[in-house]
Amino acid sequence: MARSDQTLSKIKFSFDAQDETSGISYYEIKIDNNEAFNWEDDGSHQFETAALFPGKHSIFVKAFDQAGNWLANTAEFNIEPLKAPAVTDYKKSLSSGDVLTVKGVTYGSIKVVALVQKDKEEIKTYTVDSDQEGNFSFILPDKVQNGIYSLWFYALDNRDSRSLPSEKNIIEVKPTQLESAGFWLSDVLSIIVPLIALIILLILVILRGWHKINMLKKKLRKEVFEAEKTAHKAFADLRVQVSEQVKILQRASVRRKLTREESKVLKELGEHIDTDEQSVIKEIEDIEDQVK
Repeated sequence: MARSDQTLSKIKFSFDAQDETSGISYYEIKIDNNEAFNWEDDGSHQFETAALFPGKHSIFVKAFDQAGNWLANTAEFNIEPLKAPAVTDYKKSLSSGDVLTVKGVTYGSIKVVALVQKDKEEIKTYTVDSDQEGNFSFILPDKVQNGIYSLWFYALDNRDSRSLPSEKNIIEVKPTQLESAGFWLSDVLSIIVPLIALIILLILVILRGWHKINMLKKKLRKEVFEAEKTAHKAFADLRVQVSEQVKILQRASVRRKLTREESKVLKELGEHIDTDEQSVIKEIEDIEDQVK
């Protein structure tokens, strides 16, 4: 397993197992902690792995003969990473709706994989190509929105060899002035609208109360009017009855002389009725003035 390029992601191994009795049937191969699989030699005795990530790896191989007997061997190997792309130009702060552009440098004519994450959302992957001098420019297809964007890159050549990820680049996206004004207006409205609703509710309560008071006043005015009417009628009836009693006393005075008490009653009875009627009517009128 001699390698001239330690960054190769696909490693070739030479298997030289022999069985003079029945011959080698197949190989069982396990790489790292992945599931083991069977491989049959085509006569070249050369096995090539799939593309592997940079870092330390191990391979465990069992050679089985036709009778089911086996021998095992293991080996460890290391894949060196390519040099990570270097970011040379980007804006650390953008406004909502801006276009995010990042420039960098890496190997010439190579693929650069960009990984983009907004806040805690799912990571999105994009691929761009570097030019012959190794310069590359990444433009995010969608315009940025308010939040924090994280971007990092790795290089991937035509052999599927790759670099380790570059450092994360953080970009803060802020609201535009118009959006900020909108947010401010939204905050103000969130206070004003409930306040206006409260004022309207208070006005409705006052109007309802005023309406009830007016209805009560109308009812009281009606009651006062009825009371005044009843009082006038009652005093009128009382006058009639008193007049009858006075006439009786007057007829009695023809036949005999009235006593001092009877004369006094005859004199004061009419005066008291008029005075009491005026007092009652005045009280009723005072009540009527209060409910207007």
